[in-house]
Amino acid sequence: MATLIMLNIGAMAASLVPLAFIKKPTDPMKQTSISIGVGNGGSVPHVAIWGEDGAQISQFKGAANGHTHKGETWQTVVGDYQNGMRPANPTYVSVVIHENDAICVAAISVSGNGQQWIWIADMASFCGAQWMESDYTFQGSNSPMRCAWIDAYHTNNIIAKRMSMHIQDFTGDPGCCGNVRRTQIDCARIAEG
Repeated sequence: MATLIMLNIGAMAASLVPLAFIKKPTDPMKQTSISIGVGNGGSVPHVAIWGEDGAQISQFKGAANGHTHKGETWQTVVGDYQNGMRPANPTYVSVVIHENDAICVAAISVSGNGQQWIWIADMASFCGAQWMESDYTFQGSNSPMRCAWIDAYHTNNIIAKRMSMHIQDFTGDPGCCGNVRRTQIDCARIAEG
């Protein structure tokens, strides 16, 4: 009888062991989602996110052999592991190319803690960045966006290796992004008004 009880306890313990290795789902409020609209393909970039206080929230280290393709939306979700997995509002974003293939960025979308912000590269053309017309469109629009070039080795005289921004200056409001050809001033007025 004692042997039977020991076997039952052993069998029950063995059946619970796999449960110890099941990964607990991450709380979406403790994650940051990053999407990059690719106007022209290149290396997968490194992306870093900071909060309003300047403390780093999270980062994605670009894949050494990863590649993006023209017209695609590259996406990743990262846990807010650099701030102790606390819910945080992404505030500052840096997109950097470390590999050897330039990328032309048409849009950057960042969401976290239940909020979303979107930057479109049409803004870059008003800031004097190197840009080109792309085939990338936003949410089914028939009006392609411009894209801004970044390159680690400054091939073809591309000046920028990174782009950084206060992403909260750009809203995910469809009214602002519906007409992607508005000027930066018009977009700012819409956000204020």
